[in-house]
Amino acid sequence: MRREAVVGLALVVGLGGCEGDAPRESGSGGSASSSGVTATATSVTSSVSVGGGDGDGNDFPAQAIALDVGKAHGAVLERVDDVDYYRVEIAERGLYVFEVDAQPDDDPFAPGYIDAVVTLYTIQFDVNLRYAENDDPWPRTTQDSELITELVPGSYLLRVADHCNWRELEQDDPCPGPVVFANPSYVVSARRWTTNGLGLVGEGEAPVVTFDPEPAVPERYTPTVVWGGFSGINTYALTMPADWIVTTSGGERPQWQVVTFPAGNRGSGSSVETGRLWLSDRADPSDPTATVLGAVDASLEAGTQLLVPATGASGVPGGSFGQTDPVFVHVSPAASMLGGRPFYLLRVAGASTAPWESEPNDTASSAPSLPGAGLSYAVGGELPTGDEDWFGLDLVSEGIPINYFVDARCVAQGRGSGLEGLTVELVEADGVSVAFEGVETANGPARAGGGPVPLPVGSPQLYVHVTRQTQAVDNDAVFYHCDLRFLAP
Repeated sequence: MRREAVVGLALVVGLGGCEGDAPRESGSGGSASSSGVTATATSVTSSVSVGGGDGDGNDFPAQAIALDVGKAHGAVLERVDDVDYYRVEIAERGLYVFEVDAQPDDDPFAPGYIDAVVTLYTIQFDVNLRYAENDDPWPRTTQDSELITELVPGSYLLRVADHCNWRELEQDDPCPGPVVFANPSYVVSARRWTTNGLGLVGEGEAPVVTFDPEPAVPERYTPTVVWGGFSGINTYALTMPADWIVTTSGGERPQWQVVTFPAGNRGSGSSVETGRLWLSDRADPSDPTATVLGAVDASLEAGTQLLVPATGASGVPGGSFGQTDPVFVHVSPAASMLGGRPFYLLRVAGASTAPWESEPNDTASSAPSLPGAGLSYAVGGELPTGDEDWFGLDLVSEGIPINYFVDARCVAQGRGSGLEGLTVELVEADGVSVAFEGVETANGPARAGGGPVPLPVGSPQLYVHVTRQTQAVDNDAVFYHCDLRFLAP
């Protein structure tokens, strides 16, 4: 995907001191300080040299060509089994970004283009050791690669391969059929995220994460990458831009999105996975009066998302949600740190939810119409203790073919809610169950009937019934998200 050079902002914390300090010794941990600075990505030189293909001369590690930090290189993978190697020299410890840009802007998952995977190796005593790797960015918005990692001074090797070839090289899983590139070109770049001296915070304060608006999408804000070294629990303050929507004509709510990057040599290169990640209304993570707005255990799944909507009657808990007062994101390591480089990466962004539920909707007779159109519908809501929600859909007026299947999914804990045992059931107008209750588990969302089920014959009305079982003891959030999709037989 053809992207501009500047990705967003980065917040840098600790890592044993400010950037420019001596690098840590290999195998040492390093600790985070209480100070933080805002950082921006250095720009990448726009001019590129074009190479690649059979004659590019960099198909093996010993043939790697130089890729300078702050520069980009145009190349070609003429065949699916072609790979290109680049040698990168790192002079200062810091956060670095390696990108491959091959997909078109208007279709980031277009067939016929390279589906790139980048792998970074350290070079130690003439031995190449895998350090970090990326197939698609977190969250996945394109098939281009974006590897963000912490590096210390030294020599590194970067490999660019198509995903199909990577599967065969790394997983002994050949592609099922021949792959031909209609457009085999790509641009690879390397850059460092450097401090600009802004956003310094005083001792005892949580570093403030700020956002810039995305011009093309007024209700969204450019994602911010947060980077730090683990020293127990680290905390950041999130401040919502003043013009961020509280509700829109469609009933959406503003929503915080915090995404963890997977660790290890198949991820960011960190030696420790991120553990508990939670959002609260207090800066002190141990404050017993804090309201936990959402929480996930990021160690259970690589690339975990925390999606926390503004809730409550006004759509903003306590009249804030980061607008008049900040909310706070807390991050902790998953395990003890025994050497290596224990750092974390979070991508923080603001977005909006699906249209929010309209109360009252506690019975089928009071059920509002499920928001959506065509073959796709979605809604967000809350289930405090004793509550249940109903939504209706007129299959005839919506033009849903009677021979179609319906797939109803609801998720709560998977996004950071404290609801346990979220259930969803599909019911006909006469109260007969179309699909038995599906219950959300650690393995996936609640799905009515366990998956797509046939539509009821002769019933013009379909209801979605959402209930809950219990509440997590350490998570006060009661939000959920449901979507309904109709599928051809």
